[in-house]
Amino acid sequence: MEFYLVGGAVRDKILKINSKDKDFVVTNGSIEEMVKLGYKQVGKSFPVFIDPNTGFEYALARKEKKINKGHKSFEFIFSKDTTLIEDLRRRDLTINAIAQDKSGRHIDPFNGILDIKNKVLRHVSNAFIEDPLRLFRVARFSATLNFTVHPKTELLLKDIVKSKELLFLSKYRISSEFIKAVNSKNVTNFFNVLTNCHALHQLVGIHRKTNTIINDNKVGTMNMITNSYKYNLLTADEKIICLMFFLKLRTDNKSFYNNAHQKLIIFTNKKDNEVLLLNLIENIQILTNFLKTKPEKIIRFFKKLNVSRNLVQLKSCLNIINVIFQKNNYKTDLIYNLAISVKNIKVDNMSLLSPSEIKNRIKSKIFQLIRQFLNENK
Repeated sequence: MEFYLVGGAVRDKILKINSKDKDFVVTNGSIEEMVKLGYKQVGKSFPVFIDPNTGFEYALARKEKKINKGHKSFEFIFSKDTTLIEDLRRRDLTINAIAQDKSGRHIDPFNGILDIKNKVLRHVSNAFIEDPLRLFRVARFSATLNFTVHPKTELLLKDIVKSKELLFLSKYRISSEFIKAVNSKNVTNFFNVLTNCHALHQLVGIHRKTNTIINDNKVGTMNMITNSYKYNLLTADEKIICLMFFLKLRTDNKSFYNNAHQKLIIFTNKKDNEVLLLNLIENIQILTNFLKTKPEKIIRFFKKLNVSRNLVQLKSCLNIINVIFQKNNYKTDLIYNLAISVKNIKVDNMSLLSPSEIKNRIKSKIFQLIRQFLNENK
C-alpha cells in the first residue's frame, strides 16, 4: 500500500497556510488491510478510515460515476487497480488535485502548482459539472484565496446553473460554503463569481439592476457594503445576516416579505435576529424619521420588536441597518438608548396594584418617557 497526502492540506502547504486537517489517499490497499493496521472505518458509501492516533482521514483510491441529480448522487468505484492519477482526476480544481508522497515529492498531473502560482481556479476535467456544490466551492475559494476563475471553468459554472441542479443542494451545504466565504477579506469575490454565472438569480431571484424596496431609501452596492468600516465592525453572525438582507433588498420584489424569512434560514440559524431585522426593515420609515414619529406609533413599534427581551438582538440589527442602507440619518444610537430606558421602567407599589393597573401605569410611563425623549432630541 502507498499513502499520499492530498487535497487542501497539500494546497495550503504550498501557499504556506496553516492547515489543521490532513487527508490521505491509499492506493493498492483494501478494507481488510486498513482495518488490520488499526484504522477505524467510518465511510458507508465508500471506504474512509480514521487514524485513531491523529484523527486524520484516509480513503482508498476511487473513481466516481454520476447516477442522479444533486451532489450526493454518485456511485463510487474502488479497487486495488485504481491509480492515484485516477483518484486525483475526480477532484474539482487543479489546486486540490495535487498529492505528496512520504518523501515530500509532489505528484501534480494537472498542473495545480502552476495554477497556485498564477492564482487561478481551474477545473480538472469536464466531469466538474456533475457536482453542483462545486460552484459554491469555486466562489468560496475565490474569496478565501483571492484567486480568479479560469474562463473555461466559468463556462462550466454557467452550465451548472443552466442544469438547475443547484436547486437539489441541501441548505446546510450552501450555508457551509457561504459562512466560510463571508468571513474572508475578499468576500466580494464570492458574490461576484455567483453573479457572473447567474447563480444568485436562480437561487434567490436577484436581478442585475439595483432596486430598492422601500421608497427612497438607497441601498449600497456590494462593494460599498463589504468595504465599509461599519461592515468590518460587525460580528461574524451580523455579517452573514447583513449580506443576506442585502441580497433580498436587491430583489424585484412583490413576495419579499412573504418569503424572506424562509430564504434567510438557508444561510443562518439566528432566527430571532432574522425576525427582528425583518420587522426593522418593514418599519424603515420609522427609523428614518424617528424623531418626528408620534409616541403612540413608537410604542407600537417597540411592542412589535419586543425590545424588553431582545435588546442584544436589537443592537445587532441596528448595526446591520447602518451598513445595509447607505444613509446617516438613522438615529440608531438614540433608538437603542430609548429602548434601554423603556425596558428599565418600573412601577412603585406593584404589590398593591391589580395586573390591569400595572399595565396601564407602565404604558403611561412609557408614553411620558418617549414624549420627553422626542422633545429633548428635536
